[in-house]
Amino acid sequence: MEARGKPFLSRLGYVAHFGTSGVDIFFAISGFVISLAAEREPAWLDFLMRRVLRIFPLYWLLNGLQMLLLMASHRTPPAGAAVRSFLLLPHLYIELGWTLGFEMLFYLALTLMLAVRPRRAGWGVMAIFACSVTLWQVLGTRVPGLNFIGNPIIVEFLFGVAIGMAFRRYGARPRIGVPMAFAGAVWMAATIVTGYGRIDNAHYTTTASDSWSRVGIWGVGAALLVGGVVLWAPAAMNPVGRLFSFLGDASYSIYLSSWFSLQFVAYKAQYFATLGLDMGILLSSLFAAICGVLLYWTVEKPMTERLQRWWKRVAPHALVTA
Repeated sequence: MEARGKPFLSRLGYVAHFGTSGVDIFFAISGFVISLAAEREPAWLDFLMRRVLRIFPLYWLLNGLQMLLLMASHRTPPAGAAVRSFLLLPHLYIELGWTLGFEMLFYLALTLMLAVRPRRAGWGVMAIFACSVTLWQVLGTRVPGLNFIGNPIIVEFLFGVAIGMAFRRYGARPRIGVPMAFAGAVWMAATIVTGYGRIDNAHYTTTASDSWSRVGIWGVGAALLVGGVVLWAPAAMNPVGRLFSFLGDASYSIYLSSWFSLQFVAYKAQYFATLGLDMGILLSSLFAAICGVLLYWTVEKPMTERLQRWWKRVAPHALVTA
């Protein structure tokens, strides 16, 4: 092995935490998908409840399990922090929730616009967050909570909303989409070599201290990649298209279960270390994805379908169809 030199991945100095950039891709995808869903579900209450029933039950389940494991290892979280964590409020104790807090903030803004101006919901959301981010720029930490509701990371959702607007107006444009997706992939991959500072650390994003840096380094690349794939619009029914569609459906379970699967990888670190750095990283990533897919098949999908059927039965008809 030494004769062949260092493992390939070890030569890429910033590969270790590059996977964190998946959050930025997820935010852009979410902005795109949810803005389109808002058009199909113009009733504000129905839109909000479908999002809540998708996000909270699985999160509560895994968040509770994580807390039990922390308590078993004598790292009991403070009661206030535990409550904030379950409600997805700022300053979460549990790491899994920080992205979901911004996700729910985006959903709430879009719900407000669906209730007020459903035909201008996308533009309305952009206006809301343009104001909140501007306020944060002006007032900063002097207003409690403003580094949450005015955090520049929200701009990444707006990238997705803009992609949705472009797609609705112009449809598929492969001649633009393919080079755009390629540029986004190169942009993102280049940061493995050039580095990305400390934006991989969630603390500097949740406190808004490095949010603009993250938007500029990973957010723009993610927007190019997502926008390119959307405008490219590859055939969704071919095997590759079906695979990506399925992984997109399972992505929430993969994300939430990653803490548990990677804790297991860390526990078995000696075994993975014997495989070499390249194979160890690849297999641990594959293991995390498989765990997430199994969680999606066995828990998230059946649970969400049941809850959606329940909501359809009990939903106030006037509010859901309005």
